[in-house]
Formats: sequence, structure tokens, C-alpha cells
Amino acid sequence: MQWSSFSQIVINANGCSPLELFDTSNPWIMGGSNSSWTWANPNKLQIMDDISIGGKAILLGGNTPTSTYNTNENSWAMSPEFDLSAVNNPFISFNFFWSNEGSDNNDEIWMEYSLNNGGTWAELDPSIGTGTCYDQNWYNYPDNWGGNNGGCSSGTGGPTDWVSVRKCINLLSNEPSVRFRFRLSANGSCENYGAAMDNFQVCDVTVTAAATYQCGPQPFEIEFTDASFICPTDWQWDFGDGFTSTVQNPIHTYAQAGTYQATLIVGTSTVLSSACGGPVHDTLHFNVDVFELIVDSLFNASCIGSDNGQAFIGSVGMSTALDYAWTPAPGTGQNTNIGGGLSPITYAVVGTSQLRPSCVSTISFSITEPTQISAVVTSVNSTCTGPCDGSLSAVVSGGTPPYNVVWQPLNLVGSTVQNVCPDTYDLTITDSNGCVETMVNAATITFITSAMIIPIADEDVCQLEQLAIPPFAYSTTNTNATWEVLEGIDVGFGITGSGNIPSFNAIGTNSLLTVNIKVTPVANGSCIGITDTFKINIHPAPIVDFSSADTAGCVSKEVNFNLLNYNPNYTYFWDFGNGQSDFNANTGTQSYNSGSYDVSLSVVTNYCATTLVKSNYINVYPAPKVDFSFSPGKIDPTNPQIYFNNLSENANTYAWDFGDGIGASTTESPTYIYENKSADSYIINLVASNASCSAEISKSIFYEESVLIYVPNAFTPDNNGNNDSFKPIVESGIDIYDYELNVFNRWGELVFQSFDPVYGWDGCYGNDCDQPLGVYTWKIYYHLENNATRKERYGTVLLLK
Repeated sequence: MQWSSFSQIVINANGCSPLELFDTSNPWIMGGSNSSWTWANPNKLQIMDDISIGGKAILLGGNTPTSTYNTNENSWAMSPEFDLSAVNNPFISFNFFWSNEGSDNNDEIWMEYSLNNGGTWAELDPSIGTGTCYDQNWYNYPDNWGGNNGGCSSGTGGPTDWVSVRKCINLLSNEPSVRFRFRLSANGSCENYGAAMDNFQVCDVTVTAAATYQCGPQPFEIEFTDASFICPTDWQWDFGDGFTSTVQNPIHTYAQAGTYQATLIVGTSTVLSSACGGPVHDTLHFNVDVFELIVDSLFNASCIGSDNGQAFIGSVGMSTALDYAWTPAPGTGQNTNIGGGLSPITYAVVGTSQLRPSCVSTISFSITEPTQISAVVTSVNSTCTGPCDGSLSAVVSGGTPPYNVVWQPLNLVGSTVQNVCPDTYDLTITDSNGCVETMVNAATITFITSAMIIPIADEDVCQLEQLAIPPFAYSTTNTNATWEVLEGIDVGFGITGSGNIPSFNAIGTNSLLTVNIKVTPVANGSCIGITDTFKINIHPAPIVDFSSADTAGCVSKEVNFNLLNYNPNYTYFWDFGNGQSDFNANTGTQSYNSGSYDVSLSVVTNYCATTLVKSNYINVYPAPKVDFSFSPGKIDPTNPQIYFNNLSENANTYAWDFGDGIGASTTESPTYIYENKSADSYIINLVASNASCSAEISKSIFYEESVLIYVPNAFTPDNNGNNDSFKPIVESGIDIYDYELNVFNRWGELVFQSFDPVYGWDGCYGNDCDQPLGVYTWKIYYHLENNATRKERYGTVLLLK
């Protein structure tokens, strides 16, 4: 059956059919019963124009704002014939709008295909769309598009504007003859808007890599944007500097400016494109400009204060044109990369890519200027040997060397000129950049007839003291002097010399010494002037000395001082070191406490002052504190050795007298044995001395007699005449009239008491002489013959039978 005069549309592998816009012609055929399909520029209530605006589209339901499809309409709109022989993974795409009752049974809109030029038809894919890239906006009801936009609201889900439909039709791969058609089957009620279709195309699945980029806010930062189609799912970026990314829209920062070749490999994964085959890939190579501004060349201001600097701005990494903006504005070239008329300040230049305005680079630089031209000018005046033998010299700095130096008014050229006549000269300096500096009255040359020195005053100085003669002063310029000691005596600074006389320590004698110095001024090295003579008087230093007959002693030492070499013309000042001073030549007696004292005597004459200090001249020693102790405190006849402990202070020699007419010692703490008793006590004397002082003390020591009491430790009162009583045996040393013996039994009862050493205990307690055997306690009370202090001894005795 021949449906159309349009020829078959052949689709190449990886290609597409021409995009059918329906704007100028309609290759689709419309038919069926009660058909409301039409080809027109949309004028419906919801769709007022086609996708491309101003063109036409295929419409269902007429073309007025309120028209609908017809009751019991069973119609279709059929495409031309397509040849898919070379297409392995076909899909269709179009723009679509529908508004119908929509359900599984009512007012359904769906799509069919035919492989025999319309002889038979089958539904293209009855399943509801998944929303994936190759199943986009397909059926929203099983086997149809449904949904309403007003009236009979039994269906939902219709769009509110054009939507893009994409559907994989892999079942039609490599078919040589394929037609498509849209179908409507309406019942008898709730007819609605209908549908609209535009931009129909059949393609083989492929992907096209595309990308753009712009510059980020950070230096060398590039923001890449993927523009690949159709349905890319995988991205492999190579930024051209060794770094990569798999992010769809990566941001990458390059290390430095340059033009880099970036690569994007884009693909569709097997999972996402499995309904249409795949995966497929595409590769894009493109250049990325990562740029920065540089200063190609810079020319500073030639002279101070000038504005003739120039800068040439270049770029690295930019292959397209730039817009330039200068801050502050240059004299010339504000919107270019070449700035002229630049002042010695800092400039900032902003370069903006014309192709990508987000790509901006800023560079700052400074224009400098030479320093101010200046000169240090020196001159030498004309001398007495000729009227024009002066000279001028200028040491030039600043600007840009070399310099041209000219002296006016005689037009003398050179930084140093000779044979200059007396006059006042201006100096003009021109540097290599043509910068000029003029110094008016830069130098004056005068004529010197002879050197003149200002008279020099005489000097007085004391022998061996330092003298600084003031520098010589002259009434002429460029003048020096020579000097000579007329007597030919070197007093500390030599005999002849030139220039000023140096400071010196005056070498004198014991009498006044006067030397005369002749000074001869010389100007400009050869003009000798009138000499001047002055003298230096070197006064002898006074001889200072004093003495004292006795300079050491004890506390409150009194000392008389004798002045030696007295001169009534001198002034004297004494400092005695004890807080006293005196202006008299001969002093009275001075008193000193303990310590060492410096004594000084100062002598002043008209030109000299001499001080003699005798350090530690007076030495006064503190009086010794004398004391001692001895042990034991008395002399024991059985052991008469006594230990003496010297407690003296401020002493270093000692003299002991032990009082027995025999013993003596100089040891600090001696030991002495009283071998022969010649008295009951002795007086011990100690003399303690230091260098100038001594003190003594005496103490008595007594003899103590030995007490010999023997107490037995057992007795047997059995009347056998042998050891029948307990009686201590007293041999010597006690007062027998103060003797007491007490014996106690084990219960503390006093069983015996005696006040006579002759009588002892017979073992009886009263009349009871049968006392228990055992241990008894005894106590003896007595005092020594030469000591009234009562003493006590006690112990135990064993009673046996």
C-alpha cells in the first residue's frame, strides 16, 4: 500500500534520521474513524505554540483553545518509512504533550510499529516507562499515555507543558522497513484536549563528548562542565598536567600557567544502556588556557619627576584575545597591553579573556625614577705662587651616569678642573638620560697672599699631669702649621712636628721648667705666614710625706702625726680615716678604736695638687676577752691531772700560772698534774695577749680528799667469831659525826640503824635474832671532812647461816 509520496528515510550506523520539525511540511499521514488529528501551529488552551516557537506540530483534538478529540474516535497519525538496516541499537525521541481521560480502558493514547509498510501493526512497548535516560516520559499507564487536564477527572499524571520522550526500540534493530504511528481510542464520554507531538527523530545509540570550561576564583583554578550527549554516564578527564578525575563536572587547579591539552572520554555504562545495547564511548581533545599576566619589558622614568615610563604586558597560557584595564590609568594605552606615559608609582593591570570573562589575571609593578642628581663640591684656592692655580672638584651621585659636568662662567668641563682663577662658579650636571641639575654658587675660588694663625695662649701644667693644647686656629683657609720647641727639650710631645700638638703628660723637674714653642702657619702647602711663639710652664709637683712614732695599739689608741717637708706657701688637707679631717699643717692627737685606717694628706699649690695615701697606716687591736674552765672541778689526790679549756677571745698568745709555784704553760689549752700537795687550794692565773693588748683572769682550785668506805656483800651471824656482823669499814675522808647506816628487809621495814661506824648489824631485828635468810638493802649517809654536802650510798647484803 502506498501511503505517502515521501521516500524512505535511511539511517546510517551510529547516525540519526533528520530531525522532523513539522514547521514547513508534514510527512506524516493521519486517518482512522472520527479522526481529530491535524497539522498546525498549536492554538490550544495548554499548548499555544510548538517547541521551536512559531512553527507547527502534529495535534490531536483539533486546534482551538476549547476543542477536544471526538466521541468514539479511533484514529491514528503515521510516520514515513524508515530503513534501520544499519542500525544496531535504535531509539526514538520526540516532544509530546497529552491530556486525555486515561486509564487501562478509556481514551487511551499509545504508539505502534509496522514492519510491512502498514500491513500489520503491533504496540511498540506496553510497559510503563522507568524514567531512565532511554525510557524517558514513556507510558504512565500500562500500554498508554493517560491523564486529564480538566473534566472527567478519572485519569491523572498528564504533563502541564511539552515533555521530551526518549524510548529504546532495540526490537527493531536492523529492520529494513519500519513505520510508527500514534493511536487514540476514545469511548463515548469525557473527551478532553487530546495530544501534541513535535521534533520526531530515530537514531542509533551513540554518545558525543562535549565540554566547556571557565576559570574559578582561585589562581590557575579551572571549572570544567560536561556537555556530552546523549545519556552519558561515565567520565574520564585528563587535565593534561598528569592529573585526572572521574567527576562529571570537576574543578582542577593547575600548578602554573600554560596551554594544556585536556581529554574527555565519555561513555554509557552497560546497565544504563542495556535496553539499547552499549556501552558506547566518545573522546574529545581540547585546549585549556590557564593564563597569567607577565611584564614583558619595563622602562622606568628617565628623570626624577618625569612621567615617560613605559610597560609592555604579555601573558602566559592565553591563546585568545584579552581585554586590559590599568589602575591608575596610564598616559596612553589604557585598554591595551602597552602602557605609556607612566609616572614613578605602582600600577595594577587586569587582563580578562574576551572568550571566557571568568578568566582574569592581575599583575602589579612599579615604575621607578632615578635619585636626585647631587654633588659634593670641594675647591682649592689660588695660592701665593700664582693667581690661577686653584682647582674645583665635584663628586656626583644620583641620576643615571655617566655625567657631563660644566663649571660656569668659564665653561670649564670635567668633574675636576685645574688652573682655576679666583671667582664664584655655578655647576651644571647632565646625566646620560638628559636630566639636568644646576647648582648656583657651587664654589668660590679666592686668592691667598699668606697664611695667618690666631695668637696662641701660654699654658701652665703640673709635672706629670696631662695637658691638651687647643687646636691651632687660622684666619686663612686651607692652612696648616709646623711647630718647634726652641729649647730643644722634649717634655712629652717631641721637639718638632706639624699640625696640632698632641695631648701629653708633662715631663718636668723639681723646679719650674719653661719651654718656648714656635708655630709657623702654611697655607695651600706653600704660602708661609708670620710665626707665633707661646710657652708652656711645667711646675714641679710638691713633695708630700708624713710620719707617726707609733701606729699600732689597743682600743682608744692615740696617735700624733708629723708633717715632713713643710712649705708655708702650700695648702694642706688631712683625712685621718677615723672620720676626722684638718686643714692645719701640724695636727694634734687623734684617737682610734679597733680597726685598720688609711691616712691621706693632700697638698695644693697654684698649679699642682698631690695626695699621699698610706693604706692601713693605723692598726688598732681590740682588747682580749680572757676566760677559762677546768675539769675536774677539784684536785683528786688519787688522780691529780687537770684539763684546762681556754675560752679567751681576740688573743693569740697565752701565759698560764697553775698556782703551785712550779707549773706554767704557754699552750692555749694545757693539761697539768698537781703531783705534790702543798696547799688545800691554788690560784690559777691566765694572761691572754694579741699584738698590742693583753688581759688576765685568776680562778681557785681545791683539793678533794678520797673517801675510802668498804662495804661487804654477805655475813653469817652464827656467833662463831668469824664474819658475825654486817659493818662497813670506813678508812678515811668522812666526818664520823655525820654518819648513818640503815638496813631494810624485803618488805621495806627498817631492821637496823647505826650512827657510829664502829657498830654493825648482828642480824637481829629488835630481840628477834632469827631473821630470814636472804637479801637485805642498806643505805649509808655521810659528808666529807672538807665539804658539808651530805652524800648517800646504797646496796644489798646477803644474810647467811
